[in-house]
Amino acid sequence: MCFILALHAFANDFSAFLTFRIGAGVSGGVLTGVAVAYVGDYFPYERRGWANGWVMSGFAFGQVVAVPIGTIHADHYGIRSPFIIISIIAAISFFLILTVIPQPPVNHDRESLSVIYVIKSYLKLLSQSKILNAGLVYATMLFAVSSFTVFFPTWLERELSMSPSATATLFIIGGLANILIGPQAGRWSDKVGRKPMILASCLLSAIVFTITPFVVSGLLSAYAVFFLIMMLLALRLSPLQALLTTLVPDNQRGSLMSLVVAIGQLGGGFGGAIAGIAFAQFNFLGNAILAAISITATGLIVWYGLSEPERAEVTS
Repeated sequence: MCFILALHAFANDFSAFLTFRIGAGVSGGVLTGVAVAYVGDYFPYERRGWANGWVMSGFAFGQVVAVPIGTIHADHYGIRSPFIIISIIAAISFFLILTVIPQPPVNHDRESLSVIYVIKSYLKLLSQSKILNAGLVYATMLFAVSSFTVFFPTWLERELSMSPSATATLFIIGGLANILIGPQAGRWSDKVGRKPMILASCLLSAIVFTITPFVVSGLLSAYAVFFLIMMLLALRLSPLQALLTTLVPDNQRGSLMSLVVAIGQLGGGFGGAIAGIAFAQFNFLGNAILAAISITATGLIVWYGLSEPERAEVTS
């Protein structure tokens, strides 16, 4: 990621810029799955919710801080300058991980890597109903988030005459919700269990999605609703990731998390595409109902398709 971000400084046309963005997306996708897998490798099950909460709040902190700083810096010093700054930060992260973060003593997959082996290993994982259900949970969850958030700013600008800067602030507020709630959500799930937290979050999210077109009437109500939606996302994401780390042995945890994250991204992309049709046909009410149905499906899959292990069954 460090090198690819630095290459953005040499992008002279759209094709080159797009190529480098794809490369950054690939490296970011690797980091996302590996970060969660590392939590499962290093922390005992009873502390994984807390640890995942801090990891997710770190991602949210980056969203809150980096987006406005990058926008301001690009405005003053050109569009390439934020990528150089982030490249330097990535280099610092590399050396910190290399020198400070310990390697957990876990069993690794000793098979030689090849495309055929990777495909076979993923198909083998998906042949297990619990893994398939985990992928569906991620897909429906991100489908719900995308189908709601993609046209939420557009609706606010069109129906409530909110300025673009005001709607942009929405995502800073959403990031703050993740920062404040993520670590607490993980800690609570360590005490009360993962599934109750996930199910409660899905139920409340379905209600909030449904009522949003009727209760949002101005700037403050829009901010309050979006803060609540992102808070509920944090309440289920950390417990869900902690739960998923128990589904496979140590040497398959990285594959599992990368797989479900990829499936989730497909769900999110599909949700964004369907959101356009729903918005065109039914205005934002269609998006809200679509998101509510999808997050309800997430809760049902978790309820019937994922089981929380007994504490005695889980090893660190």
